[in-house]
Amino acid sequence: MSRIKYLLAITALLFSQHSFAAAYEDDPQRFYVDGQSINDALATVNQIICFIGAMGPEHFVNDGPYKATIYEEDCETTSADASSEASSATATSASSSSTASSTSTTTASSKTATTATLNVNRLSSIAPVKTSAWVSSPAQTQDEFDVKIYVDAQQTGGVSESSPNGDFVMRFSTHADGSQDIFGGFDNFGIQDGQQLGQGYIKASGSSLKFREFGNGAENDIAATFLANGDKRGVYKEFAGFNTWDWETMGEPPWDDPTFNWNEYVTEIQAVYQFYLSAADKGYCRRLYKANEIIWPTYEDARAKEEEELAKQQADPSYIIDWAAIWEPQEIAIYNVESGLDNLSQFGDQVELVLGEECFTIDRNRAQRNVHRYGVYNLDGSRLEIGNPGFPMRAEIEETLDDGNTIKLMAHAFADYWGVHVDPRVRRLVTENTAFEKESFGVAADANAEVQQYNLRTTDIRVEKRTTSFVALNDIDGITLAMHVGDSWWADEFTALFGGTAPAYQEFEGSFDKDTSTFTLTKGINFNGGYNATALEPAITFTTTDWQDSMFKEWGLTTVTNADGTTTTTKEDWYHKEIRNLGVWSHDTRQWYEISAEAMADPTAATREAGIRTETNEFISPADITETLYCIRECLDGSKIQQTFADALSMAGGDGGGQEGGDMEGQEGGDMEGQEGGDMGGQGGGNNGFVTSPYADVGEYL
Repeated sequence: MSRIKYLLAITALLFSQHSFAAAYEDDPQRFYVDGQSINDALATVNQIICFIGAMGPEHFVNDGPYKATIYEEDCETTSADASSEASSATATSASSSSTASSTSTTTASSKTATTATLNVNRLSSIAPVKTSAWVSSPAQTQDEFDVKIYVDAQQTGGVSESSPNGDFVMRFSTHADGSQDIFGGFDNFGIQDGQQLGQGYIKASGSSLKFREFGNGAENDIAATFLANGDKRGVYKEFAGFNTWDWETMGEPPWDDPTFNWNEYVTEIQAVYQFYLSAADKGYCRRLYKANEIIWPTYEDARAKEEEELAKQQADPSYIIDWAAIWEPQEIAIYNVESGLDNLSQFGDQVELVLGEECFTIDRNRAQRNVHRYGVYNLDGSRLEIGNPGFPMRAEIEETLDDGNTIKLMAHAFADYWGVHVDPRVRRLVTENTAFEKESFGVAADANAEVQQYNLRTTDIRVEKRTTSFVALNDIDGITLAMHVGDSWWADEFTALFGGTAPAYQEFEGSFDKDTSTFTLTKGINFNGGYNATALEPAITFTTTDWQDSMFKEWGLTTVTNADGTTTTTKEDWYHKEIRNLGVWSHDTRQWYEISAEAMADPTAATREAGIRTETNEFISPADITETLYCIRECLDGSKIQQTFADALSMAGGDGGGQEGGDMEGQEGGDMEGQEGGDMGGQGGGNNGFVTSPYADVGEYL
């Protein structure tokens, strides 16, 4: 029997359009079903089509090459947390879209600008439309490298009743771009300029749509047929690999060991699903059609095959070596509906593949929605305007080349609470006189309006204000709290707190109930091999009394065995009992709370003596400081900073002899005078190997 789940629509193939009146109702929303692998198969094809659509090629036919700026975030699909599905609310009203839409509201998150060059041609009204595009995706951090994407598309027909997606063929390939390898990433990754990183193919013809993508050792494939009655059917691939490395007991894998082979612990499964969407029934069904185990050749086997191929080429110089085939994996069939093959049982429950038919509803009236990101609206349904949100900016700047010629570049930046992020590729060209303009999207520009311009400058000082306050224990009733228990010094006490069982997790998450003075932990968290959270069944509970009775250490106890075999324990004059504070972090308030034994004993007190100590941080402008600030630690002295650098330059330059001209007799068996302040002047110098401290003398103690 099919299992019915109440879910939202399945990405672009399954969306329908609705429109309503107020901003609260008709703001674009993106719905995504977590756990549906068809989304992964469709994510790239949706994003590529969104990119091309955002470039507006239909407006520049036969107008020659032109440049377009697109923002990757506007074409991303967001996923919700499936674990919160039980508490999610039924959707009541909202418009849906298969791609993201830019609106007049600027979000407070940064956007990544990507530049593309396009050329769209059509010889006649009956000729196909041919589009060539070059997309540059710059690196944003030193852990990435620049990428260039080449797109070739040919459209022979528009959207029609018989061709719901139009008729077109699009090919694309992704390459490493070394033209501005400003981070030196190619050397770090072993990448060559122009090296192909991936390639793909999209074809829409009549009622069919096919997509295939391959890159970085993985692939995406989907084929769908759009039927006349609105139904869709097809197949898609899913990868369901797993590894048997036990991070808890085996620790970190020995990556530096040349004999270590990670593939021995990895199993890769390639699954092929059939799917069908019924428009009339508002249902989506899928079933596992076949599955293959992917086995990659070992390094030794591949090297042996290479030697064989090289020997063939040496014997026959015209012989062409298929290098890709040497590293090509084997595909071993382990499941097939038609033949009845089923060897999946050998993997137990490690492979999360559902056998048989599995069905879902896409009826909006029966859908449950997980909230991933909120919009804020007024009571009348209009969108609440944010007073000072982040926003993107751009500026046109010039770069002078080595031959004296100049070229114009577009510099993109994003300003928000944390500061201004400037595209690292052009950061060196930005000065305090560079005029940036605020970018706006989705609204028509007023030709008479004054364009707001901004100048950027670096600052050498940032003031962080930390405000300490005290709240009562009962004030944190019900909010989410996380506590760390991976403390070896208190391991025995935590074991006692948990009823004699050592904690199985490094952290726990839960809440506090003021009515029962009880902490309830509902989630266990480990960080070995990444963030892993597990729902606790049953939950772990302890009261404030349990904490005080278990989480303490005593010093100064003397135990004596009496003649009758009993023991007597006395407290020395220096006896001390320490009850460990319970430190918790709340994701709800983004604050740390230090709960003392005094706070547990008096849960309504919000005083320094018995309250919970908490701290809030904020960055402020130096101009906003009206009080006199006093430095108490590592206080820089302007004149001493100059002397510090002078001493360092003197030592590095060999003014005191040093390694440039000093007597290195010690290394030849002679007198190591340099270490005693003698001829090794570069390390000893006039300051016996030390530079002047740049800090002011504020005394030994506070």
